[in-house]
Formats: sequence, C-alpha cells, structure tokens
Amino acid sequence: MQTVSDSLNGMAEIQSGGEWFATTLDLKDMFYSIPIHDPYGILNICVDGQMFSWKVCPQGYRKAPALAVAVMNGTIDSFARTHPKTADIHIWTYVDDVVIMGHDHTVVRMTTAKLKDHLSDQGWTRQHIGELSRPLFSYAWCNMSKRRQKITTPACKPCNTFIHADLSTVRAICTRTGAQRPNNRYKGGLSLTFPAILDGS
Repeated sequence: MQTVSDSLNGMAEIQSGGEWFATTLDLKDMFYSIPIHDPYGILNICVDGQMFSWKVCPQGYRKAPALAVAVMNGTIDSFARTHPKTADIHIWTYVDDVVIMGHDHTVVRMTTAKLKDHLSDQGWTRQHIGELSRPLFSYAWCNMSKRRQKITTPACKPCNTFIHADLSTVRAICTRTGAQRPNNRYKGGLSLTFPAILDGS
C-alpha cells in the first residue's frame, strides 16, 4: 500500500527529468460510490422508531478510507491491465484524488481521458479535472510547484502512514503539524445521481 512519501518521491523523480505535465481527477462522493452488503445489520441505525440501513460505504465509518482506497486501487489496477504500459506515464492515487504525470503533454491528456472513461464505467463519478497549467497545485495536502520543479512537503512527513489510521487521527496529526486539512469545497464539474445513501426498511 502506498504512503504519502512513496507518491511524493515518485513525483519528485518525474519532475527532475525535465519538463513535465500533470492532470488530477477529483472523485465526487467517493465513499458513497462503494456499495456494501451488510447481512447482519451491523451498520443499521434507528431514528424515531424507523430502521435505516446503509447501502453504500458510510463516510464516518472508521474503516471507510481504507475500504475506499482498496476499491480504488483495484479500479486503477484493472485500468493498467487493459492499457499498454508506457515508461512516460505514472498514476498515483491518494484517497479521492488521482494524479497522472508524464513528460509528454499529449500522452498525459489521452491517458487522463481514457482513465476518466474507465472510472465512469466502474461506477465512480468525477467532480473535477485539473490540468497543471498553473504554477502550483495541491495533492495529498502538499503543494507541488511547477515553477520551482520541486515538491514542498515540510508539514506532510508526519502523515506518511495516514492510510493505516482512521480519518480523525489524520486530521489530528495534521492539525498538530500545521499541514493543510482536506478541502471539502467542490469546484464544479460532472455530477451524477447516486442511489439514496440511507434506505428506510
């Protein structure tokens, strides 16, 4: 399982090899895109005498980030198996963000379009596609600078094993270290209808 430092170190290698390009895919409502089967009703809740059951992964569930990452890694692996591997394209995932980087702008854009279609076919919805035309973009709470050709990660090192912790622990670590916390504001883009998060029964 990749940690933050693995991803950032890989990105630093790409950046040191000359001119590079990147696109980011921001997935909308990632946890709610994962259907779950709970035969024992462990996640059921009762409100005013009415029983509700989760039909998708609840975002507040402690293991939700780990489940989401496992499902997303499977989706990316299935994409990699069906598309020829090139040495120039690299894909990193970090919870609900996907970054595609390479030295050839055309290849990066083509791969991004194919991956976007693959994610849609697998039931994921994208909120936003960002292209690195600006001098700075953010990934894994850290700033990437195209102008300086380096990644600045002073506050992210304590978070490099976040994937093994629950989200509240990650937020606490980042608050103590001054790292930027997740930004929950969406920037527009494609929005599809999802099944109801809670189904009454």
